[in-house]
Amino acid sequence: MFELSKRRLDYIYKNKLDYSRRYSPEVRRAIASAENTSAEVLKKLSKDPDAEVRGAVASSPNTPIEILEKLGEEFPEEIINNSIFNLILLENPDSRFIQLSLARSSTTPKETLAQIAETADQAIILAIAHNASTPQKTLIRLLLEMTLAQQELINEDQISSSTERIIDSYGQILWAIANNINTPIDALKHHGSWLVHKVAENPNTSLQILENLANDEDNNLRVKVARNPSSSLQLLEILASDQDLNVKEIAKQNLAAKLL
Repeated sequence: MFELSKRRLDYIYKNKLDYSRRYSPEVRRAIASAENTSAEVLKKLSKDPDAEVRGAVASSPNTPIEILEKLGEEFPEEIINNSIFNLILLENPDSRFIQLSLARSSTTPKETLAQIAETADQAIILAIAHNASTPQKTLIRLLLEMTLAQQELINEDQISSSTERIIDSYGQILWAIANNINTPIDALKHHGSWLVHKVAENPNTSLQILENLANDEDNNLRVKVARNPSSSLQLLEILASDQDLNVKEIAKQNLAAKLL
């Protein structure tokens, strides 16, 4: 790994230079990785345009906790592997930083994710909803709870701006659950049928989820998968032989467009 001499680092710190403009990403990564880089410098580098620089900041034990929380969404594993994480885990295992970091990490045990999901913190719940390691049972429970909570607020006679924000927050969680590969399609159709249809037509939906939806008995769902620009050639070839004529025709059209 590229390293800077202490003399060079001291010069950079002393002059408080504009790191992103004056130095190459390689040098900025070295600054972020240095043992004696200050919290002030790391805070500036946490907004660096280079992802590897930001990742180095996420790995530094000198980075302030509030910055680590923000970087955790992009670099969950770097946060978990940061030496400061284990120290805080021992001292304050119930802290929001620890709970949020665990909720984001793919290495967190399923049992731990299920326990953390009991929180009322919307950011932590959203992270768990996104996590591909979250157990199916937990996702189904959250799907039911968020659907009911959102509907209860929507049915209120008067909806304030703060209530609208909460409704939107529930919607984000529901969308994350719908896009989690561990969420059963039947559960989505039962508790939020509109969600599964939105997922089927969303071009950002993963191929694995589209493949699952393509096997559903609902013709309308398969139509949306057949029309989805993210459906693979192989998946479209399968749908081009679908028993439903509408699905078959749309799949053929999408397939022809992709082969142009």
